[in-house]
Amino acid sequence: MRRKIETRGVVVVAAGGAMLAAGLLLADGVLLVLGLATLAWVGLSLLFVSLNPRALEIRIEGPRVVRAGDEFRLKVTVANPRRWLDAIGLRVAIEGPGGILKEADVDWVVAGGESTGEVRLSANGRGDAETLHCRISSSFPWGLWQVVARKRVGFPLTVLPLPIVPVELLEGGSDQEMEGRFDPRRREQLGVPRGLREYRAGDRPQEVAWAASVRAMARGTGLIVREWEPPGLRPRKVTVLFHSHGGDGELIRPDRFERAISLAWGAL
Repeated sequence: MRRKIETRGVVVVAAGGAMLAAGLLLADGVLLVLGLATLAWVGLSLLFVSLNPRALEIRIEGPRVVRAGDEFRLKVTVANPRRWLDAIGLRVAIEGPGGILKEADVDWVVAGGESTGEVRLSANGRGDAETLHCRISSSFPWGLWQVVARKRVGFPLTVLPLPIVPVELLEGGSDQEMEGRFDPRRREQLGVPRGLREYRAGDRPQEVAWAASVRAMARGTGLIVREWEPPGLRPRKVTVLFHSHGGDGELIRPDRFERAISLAWGAL
């Protein structure tokens, strides 16, 4: 647990110290009592703010596998097992793999009770962790001090890379075409429709677009058939190549490495 005095607390301590010094120098009992009371107030504030987040428990529920760049939700529960002291004015921060960072306010957790809420998060990159890091901070009461308690919550979370489909997956010929096994009678199963044209000798009746043909025949023309693009959606191999090795064994361009991982994941 880390304690830090706030700017307001510094001002109050300075004022109390000034009144105490003035009371001693001037032999003024009123200033002396005011100075001592002010410093005692700061001390009591430190005691109360230290007790506020003590012994609190955090539980997290939600998906265990997410994808970078996608928003997901976690159910966060802050439990107060103490019998007599409520927790007031808390701020909970959750840190996780892939650069996950989310903060949320918890106004009140009664003694022996719990407070549950849902938070939305997203990860910037890939990552994997068995635990999530949580921070509980509080400046209640009076905002003179801030106390931060750190906890680890057993919640395994895997962030998959953001998939980027290589452009090579959208180019080239199919396996059947490259191996000479392409059957033109099955091209509609491998290619994509390109448009409509007039019927020519050799076209299959299954390729006739009857709705368009009826309109065309009403205008005095013939049948209309669908025209297909050649198949080209199944390359045999995709290679992801990157070079990022420094003299000290570190990556020169970590962003290029992450992009290569995304390309490999998108290819798979």
